[in-house]
Amino acid sequence: RVWERRRVGDDVAEITLDENAAPATLASEYGGAPYRGFVRGVSHVVVAPDGEAVAYTVDATGDEVYSLEVLPTRPSVLAVDAVVAWGPDDALIFLRSDATGRPHEIWSATAGEETLLHSEQDARFRLELSTAA
Repeated sequence: RVWERRRVGDDVAEITLDENAAPATLASEYGGAPYRGFVRGVSHVVVAPDGEAVAYTVDATGDEVYSLEVLPTRPSVLAVDAVVAWGPDDALIFLRSDATGRPHEIWSATAGEETLLHSEQDARFRLELSTAA
């Protein structure tokens, strides 16, 4: 799928994300530092409320451990759950999972800085993220 945007009254579309060639932070299979590459397919996509950015998650290894990517390029956020949402003041809201795969923390990322918003310590509960229109 290709994500496009058009200005009101303009017939020309601007491609904001091509899911078959999405830039992502990838782990080196040789144990080196992560690098930027391209992947085919993304897990979740959300457009910023102002329409100027698009955030998406990528599972580059198949382990259901995602990286959060943003175009235009911002620092990647690693080891997140698949779902992401835009919050106030251009913040990205996302979940992180514990060792069992249970989403148990809500985080916010703004300007490359990550902040823990809530942590669910009771293993009987898992957190979910959704947006309201």
